[in-house]
Amino acid sequence: MKLRKRLAITVFIILMIIVTISFTYMSISILHINEVVIAAPKNQSISTKKYIEKIDRCFKDKLEFEIDKKNIEFKTHYAIGNDNEKYFTLTSNNDDIYYKGRINTKTGEVIELYYNNNREFIKKNKKVNEKHGIRDSKKIALNFIKNNNILDGSKVNFIEEYIKSNSKGFDEYNVFFKYNNTKKILVKIDKNSYKVKGFLLEN
Repeated sequence: MKLRKRLAITVFIILMIIVTISFTYMSISILHINEVVIAAPKNQSISTKKYIEKIDRCFKDKLEFEIDKKNIEFKTHYAIGNDNEKYFTLTSNNDDIYYKGRINTKTGEVIELYYNNNREFIKKNKKVNEKHGIRDSKKIALNFIKNNNILDGSKVNFIEEYIKSNSKGFDEYNVFFKYNNTKKILVKIDKNSYKVKGFLLEN
């Protein structure tokens, strides 16, 4: 009788050990699976890299400007008051040169590019003929839009009152055009060099 009791106790202990080991193994496996799920998705870093490369390429092709990809900040965010519009925005982390690029993540379209060299701005002393500047900057902006196919051939209308009110006192001409009835595009042109410094597509 005592032998049977001891055998029963021994079997019970062995079973408990087996259950404990199995549970521990399952826990380790579950933790491992959870770690894989929790880890940042690989395609997120791939998308970020693609966005940065696209903005970098657009700066080079459209503005003949090269960004420092080692000295940047970036974020993905929604438009203010619009949860349907999501953007990837890249900015410089540099006190001397400021630049910004923005992509609509839904369409993949670059909707904003801009750069400004603060060191150049400090050196500027040249007086500007605003009358000639408005005329010339309009022409430069139109050529920029056409040559870079910014609006896929959409017809644009120059908004003269905007350039007068938004350019006075600034080192750039802010040239506005209307397209697709209600949408606007802004092209920023340096008043001294007449180089295009950037553009912005507005809804």
